[in-house]
Amino acid sequence: MLPDFINAKNIFRDELFNYFSQRVKINNPFAVVPSKAVVEGDGAKIIREDGDEAPFDFKRISTTIEHEFKNIPNQTVDDIYKIFDKMAADFARQQFQIAIEEIDKSTKKSGNRTEGPLTPKLFFETIKMRLIPFNEKGETENQMLILHPDKMEDFEKMFKEIEENEELRKEYDEIINEKKREWRDRENSRKLVD
Repeated sequence: MLPDFINAKNIFRDELFNYFSQRVKINNPFAVVPSKAVVEGDGAKIIREDGDEAPFDFKRISTTIEHEFKNIPNQTVDDIYKIFDKMAADFARQQFQIAIEEIDKSTKKSGNRTEGPLTPKLFFETIKMRLIPFNEKGETENQMLILHPDKMEDFEKMFKEIEENEELRKEYDEIINEKKREWRDRENSRKLVD
């Protein structure tokens, strides 16, 4: 009978799982969003500041690979990592798609969305709707704007227009300063627990 190297298999399994998890995070723009493990149940709910509740069911995410047994003896560790890279990219794509669908549903329900051609006015309306966090230096933190890749060039032109037009820049700065005041008020009204 061949020996079974249980400890070595466990170390290798843990290493691959950690690698896979890190690769999923790299491939998913929502990885910066804080998450919490839910150990039982088939759903959860988000309770918003206004008391509105948004229940949701968990969705299954899975990814598979096809691999021929005859190739295994010739594989290197790098080959295995490449397989895990493909799986992680697929997994992250599915996570991202689910998140976008949930955001779409939520913003339709709440009315917290803007639609139309990408203009400074529309951009200003959008950021006025958002809760924007700041750090202790007064700089915005963890800001994410998701655009279709086809719209990136339009966004860059629009933002350049804001930066170069004194009136638009002033309006943008005023909005950010108002968001900073809102953030400070929220932080100051928080109840700290011993």
